[in-house]
Amino acid sequence: MIASTAGTSEFLRLVISYQKVNTPTTIVRAVIAAALLAGFVVWEARSSHPMLPLALFRDRAFAGAAAAIMLLFFALTGGVFLLTQIYQFVLGYSPLAAGVRTLPSAAMLVIASPLGARISRRFGARVPVVAGLALMTGGLALFATATATATYGHYVTAMMILSAGMGLAMAPATDSVMHRLPPALAGIGSAVNDATRNLGSVLGVAVVGSIAASAYASHLGAFQVVGPAADTVARGRGATVSRPRSLRTVLQQRKPR
Repeated sequence: MIASTAGTSEFLRLVISYQKVNTPTTIVRAVIAAALLAGFVVWEARSSHPMLPLALFRDRAFAGAAAAIMLLFFALTGGVFLLTQIYQFVLGYSPLAAGVRTLPSAAMLVIASPLGARISRRFGARVPVVAGLALMTGGLALFATATATATYGHYVTAMMILSAGMGLAMAPATDSVMHRLPPALAGIGSAVNDATRNLGSVLGVAVVGSIAASAYASHLGAFQVVGPAADTVARGRGATVSRPRSLRTVLQQRKPR
């Protein structure tokens, strides 16, 4: 367990600091992460009483359901993490107003969840899981088409589609993991469910956050300096720099240096 936890932690640190991939420290961390995770796999494969029997993943239904859960939470947490930044720093909402504006997507999740369970009972788990993943892909694709002038309606529509997909697929995928195992291994099934959810959530925030930070930093040179640092820059240049109320204003009024 120590090896898996430490290896996963080092891997996540690599994802967060991927812009410094060529530095010696990052290379050392990559080697450490790979060694720890490989050690965990070898230990579990040879142990007479493994914490996680790797043979379970030979079952395609079990492995597919576990992967689906991780993808679902990766997309959901990554989208929600980025959306809170957009609502506050692009659309200019307060933290409370931003939170209130996420309620429609939460309501869609509540509506779609029992529907996914009913579809699973009638047609099997594969149908709602595949449909849910397809819907989430569509929501993310719509999310990705946003521009500097995109409104709240664009973002909330994308998140409602994403939440509908999450609701359809989550319960059937979780049920598939548990029902593929005998009662004696129910604890392992529950642990796999929890581990894939947590890993997907952490990776979603780490990957989407790193990409967003990289994209933001790469475009800083095209924008006028604003915010708390603007006054310092203005004093140094002997000029007056105005502060827009939100990043949307900056995007719409950007000027090359």
